[in-house]
Amino acid sequence: MKIRLHEDEEILAEYRPQSRAAWYWLVTRTWHIVFLIIAVAVIVYFMFHANLRLQGQAQYYYDELESRVNFPWILWVAIIGIVLAVAYLWFRTVVTAYDYKITTYRCILRYGLLALNTRVIPLTQINDLNFRASMLERMFGLGSVYIDNIGTMMSQGGLTRKGGALNNTTRLEGLSLKECDRVMQILSQQIARAR
Repeated sequence: MKIRLHEDEEILAEYRPQSRAAWYWLVTRTWHIVFLIIAVAVIVYFMFHANLRLQGQAQYYYDELESRVNFPWILWVAIIGIVLAVAYLWFRTVVTAYDYKITTYRCILRYGLLALNTRVIPLTQINDLNFRASMLERMFGLGSVYIDNIGTMMSQGGLTRKGGALNNTTRLEGLSLKECDRVMQILSQQIARAR
């Protein structure tokens, strides 16, 4: 879905997340998958060993099963490496699908890969701008600009009209620190002009 600009509307800035954002997202969003693989492997390994000892099976069966269950460490490294490689390729693809535009009247944020999301925020509805860069983000030279608009301010009570939970955070993530400063500057100027 392509967003059409108004007749007198012009694009002031257009950004995409930095390519190193894929590495950042890999570190921050897949460590728990690797931890889960290791935890399941340890649990399975000790369950089989404890089970066989409690049952008092013959040493022959114990050795045979141990040889099937006990993967060499190089196999675990290969499995974790494959998971990390697939995750990196996935995040690299996701990074290229993100697109942020700032026009004279609004912010247009497009993100997602399997499900494409487009968010249009009129500048007149923006209440607050925040710049955040965690210690890990700064290690990658990245930051995020958070936009609070009327929709996010109303949802901070945490519930929608129907009583369901609502997460309505809007952010431009994966930008370099210089780009974050530039976005904050452009948005501040345009918000002041729009009011």
